[in-house]
Amino acid sequence: MKDKKNENRNEELDEYFKQLDIKFATLEKFGSSLLVIGYFLFIHGANIDILDSLDMNNTGETASSVTLLGAELILVGYALLFIVASDRLEEKKLQNDLLSQNTNLTPHENLYYAYFFSIIINMLRVHALSEIDKANKSGETFV
Repeated sequence: MKDKKNENRNEELDEYFKQLDIKFATLEKFGSSLLVIGYFLFIHGANIDILDSLDMNNTGETASSVTLLGAELILVGYALLFIVASDRLEEKKLQNDLLSQNTNLTPHENLYYAYFFSIIINMLRVHALSEIDKANKSGETFV
């Protein structure tokens, strides 16, 4: 009887972790998509900057505003990836405890810290681009 309970418990835990992995992968896809869109906006901002240099910018957009929007999306993307990395680290700890697994946590911890520092650095970039955008709106140029 006890073996049947343990078997059911293990099946329930396996299903729980499978659903958790699907949730994490979905969030990773969304966070990564924000990075892709953000970096695309960097390219678009550079193209607008070229048009400005050629006095051909008829888009109604400014390079600094577009680039700032890209940086903001990248920051949100990294924040989502950090949340996933944090949750995956906790998942691995829980699996080690509940399922007696022996997963090496170091790579998961490294990823957690990498995304954490990416957020800090990207916050600095958003702040800098915001200052540049404000300066451009007051008549200075974006370089």
